[in-house]
Amino acid sequence: MEMEVRRHDRVIGITSETIRKWEDLGRSSTTTLPPPYAPENSNTLNSIKLLRQFHPSFTLLFITLNTLIYFLIDSPFDNEQASLRKLIQFGAYSYPLIIQNNEYWRLVTSAFLHIGFSHFAFNIGLILILGLLIERIYGSWQYLIIYLTSAVTGNLLSLFWIRDSVGAGASGAVFGVMGVMVAYGIWYKNKIPNYQKRIFGYRILPFIILDLIIGIWIPQINVAAHVGGFISGLIAAVFITPQIYRSKDSHRSFQTKAIGILVGSATTCCFVIAILHSFTDTPDMIDARVEIVMDTIKSPDSVIRQYEIRTKRRYNRRDFETLELLYLEQLQNDPESTTWINKLKSFYSRALESDPSNKNWNENMLALYFRNVQGTTDEATELADYIATCKGIARKHGYHEPLYRNLEIFLQHALTLAPYENQPTKQNELEEFYYSAIEVDKTNPTWQNNLAWYYVERKIKSAKAVILAQNAVKLSPSNSTLLDTLAWAYMRNQNHIKSLHVFEAVFWNVSKSNKNNISEDQAAEKSSWHGLTTLIDGFSSIPNSHDFDRAFSDFHRRLSTDLTQSADFQAKLTQAFNRFKTLRDN
Repeated sequence: MEMEVRRHDRVIGITSETIRKWEDLGRSSTTTLPPPYAPENSNTLNSIKLLRQFHPSFTLLFITLNTLIYFLIDSPFDNEQASLRKLIQFGAYSYPLIIQNNEYWRLVTSAFLHIGFSHFAFNIGLILILGLLIERIYGSWQYLIIYLTSAVTGNLLSLFWIRDSVGAGASGAVFGVMGVMVAYGIWYKNKIPNYQKRIFGYRILPFIILDLIIGIWIPQINVAAHVGGFISGLIAAVFITPQIYRSKDSHRSFQTKAIGILVGSATTCCFVIAILHSFTDTPDMIDARVEIVMDTIKSPDSVIRQYEIRTKRRYNRRDFETLELLYLEQLQNDPESTTWINKLKSFYSRALESDPSNKNWNENMLALYFRNVQGTTDEATELADYIATCKGIARKHGYHEPLYRNLEIFLQHALTLAPYENQPTKQNELEEFYYSAIEVDKTNPTWQNNLAWYYVERKIKSAKAVILAQNAVKLSPSNSTLLDTLAWAYMRNQNHIKSLHVFEAVFWNVSKSNKNNISEDQAAEKSSWHGLTTLIDGFSSIPNSHDFDRAFSDFHRRLSTDLTQSADFQAKLTQAFNRFKTLRDN
């Protein structure tokens, strides 16, 4: 004889020998089997029964309301989205209408409106999937509270950031439901079944974070509503217990239901107000609301805010250029405004972070400084900020010639402003900059020429100045500016005859120059005339004055014979020669 007892899904075989031993011990041959397995917590069994009796009343209600309202003001078969007029008429979110017109019911009604079929379908799909889950776990009245409070909280948070746009959508409510899912999975992680652990708690966070990141990059998405709804859901989950783990407390159940009725009644009142407005307002009243909204959307501050948001989300050159023009227009209206100066300063920093080689933005950054900052009481501090900005961008993005030119000018100006005791530090900083620029751009003669000119102007390191200027001329032999620097460097290094020959080369170059370089050539020619005058005035200190006298006579004869096309040039040449003769004869 053998019996089988099923306990905890394990089959235990009981042999006839075992039964006989029980009988020997005086036990009845009629075996009393242990009771079948039951859950340790009787509430769990009751909760399972409740889940089996679940009816998703409010999820279906919200889906129905959203769908009816969407079809009322829009059509999924129409390519055009609901008009701004219709959205405002039926209760869309609008900061000026909520705050200035006291139309607070829009905080609720806007959560049941949608803009476009894709927006509607996406939210309805999430409500269907996530709403059924949460309503089943927490109960219908609890779900009602979670959904509506999250929708309103999302719109309340939007009031702090979204002031120049019309908003609509159930995203705040949907993110509130997601917040509850996160809290539920974390709070009850040791109690929930394994299949729920795969979709609740930390598992859903990556999807929420991804959605928020996408919202940051897409201007049409109201990230504030998403964040507000999510936070509301997290907080609601702290105070609301899932019905699976809820004790049979009739008083607490009554409280929850009362709160749910109160929230639902307030929502109904908002809808009644919206319906009354939509059907009783005259066309003029609706037009007045639309005008208020449009004035906000099209105001300069609003347009600037929109472009500020767009340029912070991603780089688009046209958006950056538009924002720059808007800032410049405001600064033109109020040239002394530190607000717009600082906004432009911040703008150029961001713009150059995105496009460090942009010549216009680099030049405009310089213009902003010298037009609006130079000469102010905070100039030294501001200049340090400009220098730090350029250095930071250069460290991050490497060498870009327009950016380096900005940095060069700022460093030169910092040296000019520095008090005497700080001059050596600023000189070293500028020299280090030049050598770093020479290192990263060896084929560009500009940096070697400019460092040579810096030494010439300061009357220091004349031998180095000659080497640098020679290297620059080797890279571009026909450049009049480079030749002028070399002539000055020779003069500072006491190579007077070589200096005279190079000045002559500058004059020849300028005479053959094309119109493209006319301004640079004219500047080089002017500098060379000044250099020639300086050379003549120092004739008495020239060691080999006899050799220089002969060289200067040959210099005058060649130029007076061969460069006769310019009367002005010949007049200057004659004046220089007469001055030389006067000093020589004396």
